[in-house]
Amino acid sequence: MKRIYQHHCTKHFLQKILERRIDPYLISLCIAKGKKISTSKYVLSKIEIKKAILEGYIELEDYIGIETLTLIVKENRLITAFTRFSDIGLNKSYVKARI
Repeated sequence: MKRIYQHHCTKHFLQKILERRIDPYLISLCIAKGKKISTSKYVLSKIEIKKAILEGYIELEDYIGIETLTLIVKENRLITAFTRFSDIGLNKSYVKARI
C-alpha cells in the first residue's frame, strides 16, 4: 500500500497503523468525511465510525471503546494516525441505537 485516498503513505505511517491495528478504510474515511481541525489534522468522530460499522465496512470488535481517530497529514503525505479510547466510546449497545 503506497497511497490512501491520493495521499502518499510514509514508512513511519505504515508502521504505526500496523502497530495500532487501524484499518486503511478508516484512514480514507477520515480524510473524506473527517473534520479538518487545522491544515494538517483530520479527526473522525465515533458517529462516523458507527456508520461504517453499520454499513459493514469494519468490525465493531476491532474498535470497541473508540472515541476518535486523528490523522496527521502534511503536503499529501500521511504522517501518523492515532485513536482515542474511553469507557463511553463505541460499544454494542451504542451501535444498536439508531443514529
